[in-house]
Amino acid sequence: MIFSETKAAVDLVKDLAALLRQTGNYDPVLIQKFDDLRGQVLTAYQTEIELYKEVDSLNEKVRQLEARLELQQMSYDKASGLYFVENGGKRDYYCQRCADADKKQVRVTEQSHGWTCRACNQFYQTEQQNRNSRMIETVDPDIRNRSTMW
Repeated sequence: MIFSETKAAVDLVKDLAALLRQTGNYDPVLIQKFDDLRGQVLTAYQTEIELYKEVDSLNEKVRQLEARLELQQMSYDKASGLYFVENGGKRDYYCQRCADADKKQVRVTEQSHGWTCRACNQFYQTEQQNRNSRMIETVDPDIRNRSTMW
């Protein structure tokens, strides 16, 4: 990482200035030049840290914008209330609540009677699935309590 190289340069200039002070050939002008050099290298090091922080911040913004773009490219399925993306002739479904409220693209888990979002626990059904579920409940009202069905 470049941080460590710049930091090493700061430390090296500091050590050289200290060694010059310890020698018998003490030259105040040379010591001052080393101190000035150390200050410049230290400023470069601080600038480098700030630039890395800015790069990290910009990378995060890019990730957020890419996520927003992915959300904008999704289509809406009125029958189920889900967003979807065509993927090789197959639809990948995503939670409407998570997309609209949290701006997240969260896949839903398909079940025989609908879809469930694992992030927010929102349940989705088409009207046909809803009618089928009600029909099954009419036959056996206790069906929802059976762990094998649901």
